[in-house]
Amino acid sequence: MGRRRWNKKHPDKARAQQQPRRPEDAADAPVRLLVLQPNSTVVGFAMGTRAVFVDYKTGGQIQLAGPNQPSAADVAAAVAAPGGPHTGTLRVLQFSPDGRFLLTGADDKVVKLWTCAPTAPGGAWHSVAAWRTPKKASAGGFTLNGSHALFADKFGDVLVGCVPAVGSGGAEEASISEPSPQVPSTLLGHFCTIVTGLASSPCGRFMATSDREYKVRISSLPEDPLQGSYEIQGYCLGHQDFVSCIAFAVQPDEHSGEGAAGKVRPSVLLSGSGDGTVRVWDFETCTQLSSYVASAPAAEPEAVARAAAEEEGDAAGAAGGGAGEGSSAPEELGGGEEASGG
Repeated sequence: MGRRRWNKKHPDKARAQQQPRRPEDAADAPVRLLVLQPNSTVVGFAMGTRAVFVDYKTGGQIQLAGPNQPSAADVAAAVAAPGGPHTGTLRVLQFSPDGRFLLTGADDKVVKLWTCAPTAPGGAWHSVAAWRTPKKASAGGFTLNGSHALFADKFGDVLVGCVPAVGSGGAEEASISEPSPQVPSTLLGHFCTIVTGLASSPCGRFMATSDREYKVRISSLPEDPLQGSYEIQGYCLGHQDFVSCIAFAVQPDEHSGEGAAGKVRPSVLLSGSGDGTVRVWDFETCTQLSSYVASAPAAEPEAVARAAAEEEGDAAGAAGGGAGEGSSAPEELGGGEEASGG
């Protein structure tokens, strides 16, 4: 029976199911995002629409200030009230390389940039820039020098916005209202596939983006990202399922102490996928260096049932074949007796 027919047949039960649950019955949303502020002891994590930042040494909590909050009492009231910096589920939570800014994005199609200096009343961080995305945000990050914010949406576009210059104005900056969302510039596109990860290379020349089409794309990152990226370095191909996460790792340089000051240390790109593997890439040549099976993917129910049926069929065939061979012996024996009797 379809859902609509069931609702017509049982209107009272359908109306009871549509009633909102009590707040105490709602379970906390799971932690989806986790990030550590560079050069700091502050760790942040996102749960649904809420973002929490805690100094793991002192235990102090840092809040994201809402629009036009002139006093510490308003900040405390905002903390006590449910909700967060966005009206939708948070999908992006990323600090800039120097730890001065925080980038957040959510299902409300708004990406916000926060200054991590306690300029707002009550020591809260406040928003200094915002951008409106055509689709829901799915990934985010910064350029190596932190001058531009990069964020992708579920349509496959990677967008870019300038990070404003924020000084140490103290109370003057605290009185600034929340900025209105601006229209970002387009950096590149992934042809209508969801971008799942975004990261800038340690050398600052490339940007890696992963998607749900089993691939990682390496693009050349121009000096001015607002002009767009039109050169593709290559594709890292080999995953058998969607690519869920990517990250750059800097390898230790054994000769770093032998007058190699200012030398860029070698780095590699790591990617994780739904196929249960973690792969290591040379991102400049897009060649796979190694792979590791982290977990075996779960087999489909139909495949499991088919395999079980085949095993049962083989077992039954083996049993039937054995019985046939055993029954043929008496027949042969009987035939011999008849022949001898004749």
